[in-house]
Amino acid sequence: MESVAVIIPTYNRERLLESCVVSAVTQTHPDVTAYVCDDGSTDGTAGLMERLCGEFANLRYFPNRLPKGQQGARSCALEMGSEDYVAFLDSDNRYDRQMVARCLERFREKPEVDVVCFGQRCVRTDSADDDCMEWMQEDLPAELHGDILEPLIRMELAIDMGNCLIRRSVLDQCGGIDLSIPSYADFELHLRLARVACYDSLDEVLMDYLIHGDQITADPGKRGAGLAAIMKRDRRVFQEVGGRGAWVDVMYRLLGHAKSARGKARFGLMRDAIAMDPLAVLQAFLKFSAKSEA
Repeated sequence: MESVAVIIPTYNRERLLESCVVSAVTQTHPDVTAYVCDDGSTDGTAGLMERLCGEFANLRYFPNRLPKGQQGARSCALEMGSEDYVAFLDSDNRYDRQMVARCLERFREKPEVDVVCFGQRCVRTDSADDDCMEWMQEDLPAELHGDILEPLIRMELAIDMGNCLIRRSVLDQCGGIDLSIPSYADFELHLRLARVACYDSLDEVLMDYLIHGDQITADPGKRGAGLAAIMKRDRRVFQEVGGRGAWVDVMYRLLGHAKSARGKARFGLMRDAIAMDPLAVLQAFLKFSAKSEA
């Protein structure tokens, strides 16, 4: 029987964590283990996890004595197991109980597939800022089949780290978790996976994505810093696979984060953009002007 690890990093998410963990450990597939890595929480997370570990035999809890950030917590949890398949679930989201079973059915149907993606539903909470997550899509992911690198680089796909199940062997092949990326970790991981993996997708919603305003993805400065780091590292891939147009499009997105960021973060993003490619910055600004006039 196929074994599955659900990796859950967390930090001070006591009020949201229980529903997340329960959604992972109560999957209908019988061989699922959830690994929760606590990155130094100061709320009641430890007590909550002690209670949940007493209730669920397939739950593992690891507190970090020294905080390592979200990516560090993911990496620590990933190293704790050796299951055949891996899913990454943020501690403020939750899975449908059929997620693992439905994805494994697709893997059995198509043995050549390495990553199975599925739809997610956005659920706004009382603490969500009206504008904090305007970029989120509430529909199913675009159809993903085979080689997805080019549309991924063009940012045409609704895919992140949470709405997929991944073969551990291909995750190991592409290098696992990159600890250097402060945000855009989902996009960064799929950029590496898509170079070696075959993708497929289910036309089903199997995850709730909670919008609550206290998210890395809601901070334009952090998002911009993550995207800039990826652009610096993978500039050649962007330009060779997506062409100049794709490179300008991603620069346009970086400038969008810079525009929304504040203070030093805005200045830093603009400095990084100009240092990478001043002509692309100019072309991206022209896109902004054209959209403003439209």
